[in-house]
This record gives sequence, structure tokens and C-alpha cells, in this order.
Amino acid sequence: MSTKLALNVPELLHQFIHHLCDSISDLHACALVARSWTHPARCHLYRAPLYKATPGPDTHHKRRLLQQTFVRSPHLLHHVRQLSFDPKDSYDLCRLAFTRLDTVVTDHFDLTEANALGVRQILSMPALRSVDLDCNFVQAETFFRIWEQASPTIKVLALACRHIPPSNSYPTGTPPIPSSSGASRVALDALELDMFAGVIGHWLRDPNCPFDLSRLQALSVHWTTNAVFQWPVLLPALENIENLRLVGVKPSLDLSVFPNLKTLHLAGIHINRLVQALSSVAYSQHLHTIRINTVYFPDDVIEKIQSVLKRGGPQGPFHRLAILELEPMLVQAEPVLVMPGVEVRFDKFANDEWLHETL
Repeated sequence: MSTKLALNVPELLHQFIHHLCDSISDLHACALVARSWTHPARCHLYRAPLYKATPGPDTHHKRRLLQQTFVRSPHLLHHVRQLSFDPKDSYDLCRLAFTRLDTVVTDHFDLTEANALGVRQILSMPALRSVDLDCNFVQAETFFRIWEQASPTIKVLALACRHIPPSNSYPTGTPPIPSSSGASRVALDALELDMFAGVIGHWLRDPNCPFDLSRLQALSVHWTTNAVFQWPVLLPALENIENLRLVGVKPSLDLSVFPNLKTLHLAGIHINRLVQALSSVAYSQHLHTIRINTVYFPDDVIEKIQSVLKRGGPQGPFHRLAILELEPMLVQAEPVLVMPGVEVRFDKFANDEWLHETL
């Protein structure tokens, strides 16, 4: 038999092994078949190690083993594209050179002086494109410091960061934000804000913030007021935004300020404010997809949604609408909603990858 088998073609090997990427044991077995199989098997084994793993004692132990593996075999680091970690117990992991790391997701953690250096190291990786940071912090200076060497390749940023000052102190103001040492600001494509406090907003609006929000294409805002859309740094982006998600935002928002809006996702918003928001869509806009998430859809709510979407008839503001997704949080019978020319989908809300899906 010829030694030049068809399965030794690298492209075919990668495609074949890709179908086993959900089975760690099968990938380990493939890595031992032949030398030509080792590299493609490792690519899948270490592409996203423990990515978005459920936090727990077992996960902590696996991460320690993963750290030891990378320390002993640093040549495996260039396979890693996606990484999720808990900075408080992954200091050694943060110090490693993930030169091809594309996506970082953190478990919820308390950002402190002790782990800030490791977080800053991860955020400086040269190929980093997407960051999802979930943390509490006491000192605003600590939060500002982790971005001082932020990678210029970051394009997607999700922040669920809360400033929790000591209970026995009453801060008189936000400390100055350190300069980025003359480096050009990074133009983000997508931003997700889960905001409860003002420090993050202050940081994003400051001239020394390393990120430029003026060219955003996708924006998601959770649990805040619509004042965020009046930030001077965001005003230039309103004309560019094509994908918008509003979760629990109040009061109602004038959607006509987004002339190029194509995808709209509304969640956790009272039906009256929801109808108000939809009623503000202009005839010149080109909405393609609307996704509505609420607890459930009683008949009167369906009637209100249908009424506002049919406003103006065939040439109305929703004449380009192609997809309407209704996503209840509670199980219910599918409601009757007829929209000629529109694909109506009715499914339980499940969308954790909004930012990545919209780009």
C-alpha cells in the first residue's frame, strides 16, 4: 500500500478531525494515529480549552492542569484561539504568551491589585479581537490600569463591570484616567454594556480611554437609561449602527436616530415602551430583523405588536422587514400572528452570542 495516502493531505485531515472536535477522548486518540495527525488533532484539542466551562471545583482543577501543560509544553500555546478563565486563580495562565489568542471570556471575579497585572497581560495579546469582562472592582484606578496596554486588534468588547466602593467610604469623584502614551485609540466594531454604575460610562467618555466608539456597527445596552445614546462619543456612531439590542432600557427610545438599523432586539421592556419604540421607526429605515423577548405574549400584546408593524401598509416603515422573532421566557402556546411577506419565528429566548452573531 502506498504511504502517500489520501488522508495524509493536511486539508482533508483537518476536515476529518473537525467532526470529532466535541470529543476530547477521540481527539487524543487521533493525535496518536500518526505523526501527520498530531498537529491537526492538537489544533482542535487546544483551540478553546475549557472555553465557557461552568465554574466549579472540577473546573478549577482542570485549569490548573491546563496551566501545567502549557508551562511544560509552550509550543501548544499557538493553537489557542478562545480562552475563558478566572483571574483570581489563573495568574500563571495570564502570564503565558498566547500569540494567536482571539477571544477572552472571564468568569465573574473581583478585580484586585493582585490579579490586575495578569488581566492586563491577557488584554495585551497581539491577535486579541474579542473581550468579555465580568468583574466587580473597588478601586477605579485598578480598572483603568488593566487597559493601559490593550491590544490594538480588539474589535468586540462586552463589559459587565461594577464599581463597588468600600461601604465606609463616600467617593467625591472619579480619579483621573491614565493617558495611553500617545497610542492611537482602538476603533471598536461592537460594544455591549451591562451598566449599573457611572465609572464605566465616565471611562468610556474620557479622551484617555483606549477605545474609539465613533464607528460602532453593533451596540447592546442593558439595564440603564437611554442617556447613554446622548454621549458625545457615541453620537457619530448612531448613523453607523446596524445591530442594536436594548435590555431593560428606559424610558422609551427614538429609533429614528439609527438610520442604518437592520437588526433590532428588544428585551425586558414594558409593552407600552416597546410599542412606543417601534412606532418611532422612520419610513426611510431598512429594518430586516426584529427580535422581541418578554415573559410571555398574551393576545393583546400580539395585537399591539401586529398593529404597529402594519402601520403605513405595504409601503410603511416596516416594508423591508423579513424576520420577526418572538421569544418568550415562559413556555406558552404559539400565538397567531400573520405578517404577509415576513417569516415569523416563535422560540424560547436563547442568545448568549449576540455580539458575535451580529458581526
